[in-house]
Amino acid sequence: MGDDAVDYASEDPELIRQSWRRSMLSGVDPKSPVDTLPQVEVDEESGLLRAAAPVLSDLEGDLAGQRFGVILADERSRIVDRRVGSREVGRRLDGIRAARGTVYAEEIVGTTSLGTVSAIGGPISVIGEQHFNESLKTFCCFGAPIRNRLTGRLAGVLDICAHVSDREMLFAPLVRGAVRHIEQRLADQAGTASHELVADYRRALTRRRGPLVAMCDEFTLASPDALDLLDTADYALLAEAARTTGPTGDRQLELTAGAEVRVGVKRLPGGGSLFRLQEIHRHPIGPGPAGTNTAGTPIVVRGEPGTGRTTRALELVGAHTAQALDAAGVTALGDERWSAALSAVRPETGLVVENVHLLPDGPATALVAFLRAGRPTPTVLTYDTGSPLTGRQQSMVGLCDTRFDLLPLRHRRDELPGLLSRILDVEGRPGALRMSRSAMVALLGYSWPGNLHELATAARHILRSRTSGTVAVSDLPSWCHSPHTRGLSRIEQVERDAIVDALARHRGHRANAADYLGISHRTIYNRMRALRIVDSEYAPSS
Repeated sequence: MGDDAVDYASEDPELIRQSWRRSMLSGVDPKSPVDTLPQVEVDEESGLLRAAAPVLSDLEGDLAGQRFGVILADERSRIVDRRVGSREVGRRLDGIRAARGTVYAEEIVGTTSLGTVSAIGGPISVIGEQHFNESLKTFCCFGAPIRNRLTGRLAGVLDICAHVSDREMLFAPLVRGAVRHIEQRLADQAGTASHELVADYRRALTRRRGPLVAMCDEFTLASPDALDLLDTADYALLAEAARTTGPTGDRQLELTAGAEVRVGVKRLPGGGSLFRLQEIHRHPIGPGPAGTNTAGTPIVVRGEPGTGRTTRALELVGAHTAQALDAAGVTALGDERWSAALSAVRPETGLVVENVHLLPDGPATALVAFLRAGRPTPTVLTYDTGSPLTGRQQSMVGLCDTRFDLLPLRHRRDELPGLLSRILDVEGRPGALRMSRSAMVALLGYSWPGNLHELATAARHILRSRTSGTVAVSDLPSWCHSPHTRGLSRIEQVERDAIVDALARHRGHRANAADYLGISHRTIYNRMRALRIVDSEYAPSS
């Protein structure tokens, strides 16, 4: 590889180790046959293909008779075109199913110069044994990202590959020059994208009725019934759905006002998205589901602090008269008095024991005996998933036949508008406030380390800033102004969430979080910086 290629080809072993780690976390089997890789249809009219076709033809001429192949993939690592210098290269690529329509995403096949470029958003060389899948280790490859210059988003990946014996002959500058040419052609095409979105929107309006929305960076169009259905903040929810959905797909969302809708998403090649909405049913905003018939069955509810463990536990106790004991009270009461309070609970009384991860061995032993004795009314235990359980604590949890895992709010972003609306109605005047789209975008981009408790804190801050009208970004708490996750690929978002989860689990201790993830201490610092992870995301704001 020439000296001028060094700027473009990243051969950092740390990038390869990170990719292998992500591959293992995704459950990729390095020995899995590549002939089972998923296949998708290729959109022949996509903006990426239209922009790249003449550039690929020029490359094909440059490589004629050479032992190289050039592969073009879209932003989701799906191969959309391939050019080869010789039939031999074509046969070798066919042998690893590197052909049009094959999905080469990192979470499916592991480390490659297609999927890994999509995951990290930058160029990378993957040489021989650095490939995660055994079938690919005879190849050396260099891939570079193709970006939309208007939005900065990943539009695709261009890759050049050869036999590993030719590793020194990869032409990274050639690939990079081709990438620049494709990016320029994409930019030239973008002028017509807005017109195409409007034309698609008008055609869709004439075909069938129903709420319809067209969105791009420049404008938003909504049919009259969509305007009736959607609140201002719901458009941010639609944009998030488009970002996390393929070119076409269906999503089920809960809107700010409580309506549940099925959303058909169509992303246009030139940019922008078309949304077809169908209301499923409308439910009143109010308390959660009624209690479940759990008499006599020990239950455990686990989740991060603030995910609603206590609320869910009380719902499970249901109509029974409930008594609550908190393991945190052992410090004040002492082991014997706390265990005596447990023994004094009447059989006909439902019981919630909170924070059992804090129970010392003595009271934990008493609780194990209490559960083994059996009761006619439900007993519900709660604990923090970020705290390791001792052997005695594991014994009590093991006696619970039914378990409920409460997801943190950062994994329930689709529910955030509805949840916030309910909290605002309870804390203030129902229906008095509307969220602006920009404010909801900021809230959707925040990671909510304090979960529902922190969302309630944000709601109270909003009500102090504004009691009626439309909530702007300036009305939000300062700690959730910046949308840290905007523009990340799905794999980057998964990696980001894994790091935030590990930091929250280890109370912000970065070295311990790195050890838990199986990565180096330097790597976690680098990835936190690259993924824009800040302290407030894994430590709730005061």
